[in-house]
Amino acid sequence: MINRNQFPLIGIGCVALTGKDTFYKLFSSILKDYGISCERVALADNLKSEVDRFCKEKYGISAFTKDPKEKEIIRDCFVSHGKIMRKLSHGKYWTSLVQPIVDNYKNEGKLVICTDIRFAEFECDEINWLKEKNKGIYIHINRFGANGEKFLPINQEEEKNEKILKNKADFTLNWTTSDDQDYLKDTIILQLKDLIFNICPNYQIMN
Repeated sequence: MINRNQFPLIGIGCVALTGKDTFYKLFSSILKDYGISCERVALADNLKSEVDRFCKEKYGISAFTKDPKEKEIIRDCFVSHGKIMRKLSHGKYWTSLVQPIVDNYKNEGKLVICTDIRFAEFECDEINWLKEKNKGIYIHINRFGANGEKFLPINQEEEKNEKILKNKADFTLNWTTSDDQDYLKDTIILQLKDLIFNICPNYQIMN
């Protein structure tokens, strides 16, 4: 059973457009029903902050845009800057920026969920930061379209890391594209019931 005062960091990994933010929203809602307070952190938030001014000046698009088409236009900018900083730091740059935030939330008794574990190339890369440094739990998400086809990596770099990350998963969530939030929530509860039970001691009684 997980100690409520020592929640592990939970990391989510998946290819692009798989629903990591939707997962966080629904998973944290489930845990809230059992008195567990969650906080989201994302490695890409700092990346977006660093390139936001450049993207606005050169492309007229904010790095924090919610528009899927605009996201796709500036995706290469994110990938390039993120990759350069990871190379210079041997995979530590983005995780070092978010670690103090994780520590502060954990000290407040919050369950912290990092929504973008993407890389497993360097010895101290994101998956190692999650599982070794933070003794965390990794959830890998697979999304399928209404036609049953799996969402695939969008580039070679994502494909290479996807092969490693899926084998590092402590839990795997498979879900189908849907606008039905209740269906998606039920999918999470069904497939991750063991994790939820470990986090929420009274889960089975209340459910």
